[in-house]
Amino acid sequence: MKYSIQQKIIIYFSIIIFIGLSSITFIAYNITNQNTKDIVKNDMIGAKRNIDVYLKQYFLFNNLEATKTSISSQAEDISNQLSTQMGNTVDIYDLNGKKLSFGSEPTATIKESEDLAKAINGEISYNTNFVNGKVTVSLSYPIEESNSKIGIISYNKDYSSLYSFNKKFQNIINLFATLIFIVIFVVSFIFARQITKPIKKLTQASDEVSKGNFNIDIDIISKDEIGYLSSRFKMMIEKIKKDRDTIDEVQKQNKLFFDNVTHELKTPITIIMGYAQGIEDFGLKDDEFNRKGLKRSEERRVGKECSQ
Repeated sequence: MKYSIQQKIIIYFSIIIFIGLSSITFIAYNITNQNTKDIVKNDMIGAKRNIDVYLKQYFLFNNLEATKTSISSQAEDISNQLSTQMGNTVDIYDLNGKKLSFGSEPTATIKESEDLAKAINGEISYNTNFVNGKVTVSLSYPIEESNSKIGIISYNKDYSSLYSFNKKFQNIINLFATLIFIVIFVVSFIFARQITKPIKKLTQASDEVSKGNFNIDIDIISKDEIGYLSSRFKMMIEKIKKDRDTIDEVQKQNKLFFDNVTHELKTPITIIMGYAQGIEDFGLKDDEFNRKGLKRSEERRVGKECSQ
């Protein structure tokens, strides 16, 4: 027997629960990640809308025409005011990828960021960056005026706290899944032991019966299939005991009958043997009597066989 019923129940329960918890954890991970992506996406859409509104207001309030020249000359001021307004860093780039705001080096090019690289090609793009334990999302898109591109906006926001919260949430899910698995494993162990306990008793009882011991007590009280099996097993033992007692009684009766028959056969044979012995001892000459008496040897042999 490679695996007992108890071991099989525990193994099956463990596999089912492991697959179930793994599926729930996987789904929870995907939902959490998708919610995070949706939050970031909605933030980027809202940020672009607010930046576009502010740029229009900036040029309107300052009586400036939105051109490449005005963007280049006002880049630092636009960057400062947008950064203050948005609460996050906003940089201005020209169409060649050179950073115009915050006095960056002229060699800083657009190829250094994937979203900026797409922005120079006229695309609106945002990218999530994981650097030194921090998570930032950069949004880049071209500034358009009268269907003409005059510069590039780059908006950066720190999402470290959001991703940290999601990481903690996923760790909590892992912890709860592990605890649930342990609890269910322990419960399944107890449950399997309770189920297999009467089966083990029946197995031990059957071993005793196979050895010829019918004086066993099976204290299994249950109203399920195992209880029914136990009651039938008890009935089987009682029937075997009854049949055994009947056989023993029959054997005793047979022995008694055989002993009585043997005794009845031995009594006349003894008499015959006495007559034969008398003929031999006294030398009687009656031919008929002699003929009968001489048979004593045969009767003695028969008597011995009967006594055996």
